[in-house]
Amino acid sequence: MEAIGGLLTGFGIILTLDNLFVCFLGSMIGTLVGVLPGVGPLAALALLLPITFTMTPVGGMVMLASIFYGAMYRGDRLLRRRHTRRDRDDVLCADDRDGRHSFRAA
Repeated sequence: MEAIGGLLTGFGIILTLDNLFVCFLGSMIGTLVGVLPGVGPLAALALLLPITFTMTPVGGMVMLASIFYGAMYRGDRLLRRRHTRRDRDDVLCADDRDGRHSFRAA
C-alpha cells in the first residue's frame, strides 16, 4: 500500500499545470533540435541542458526527459508521410506511392 501511495504522490506532482507545460515545451524544443541533421537525442540534451539550470528540480527533470523523447522521435511521422528516409531504421518503413513496401528486410 505504501508503494501505491508513493506512486500517486508522484503523479500528483508531475501532473500539475506547470510541469505539463514544461513537458510540452521540452518536447517541442527537442523535436525542433532533433530534426537538425547529425543531432541525436544526447546531443540535444547536451545543447539544451543550460535551460534547466534555473528551473525547479522536478521541472528540470521533466524538461530533460521531454527533450530526450522529442529529439528521439523527431518528426518521424511527418517523414514517413512524405516518404522520405532519414535513418537506417526509416528505410524499412518507407512505402511507395501506391502503398507497396519499397524496401524489405533481408
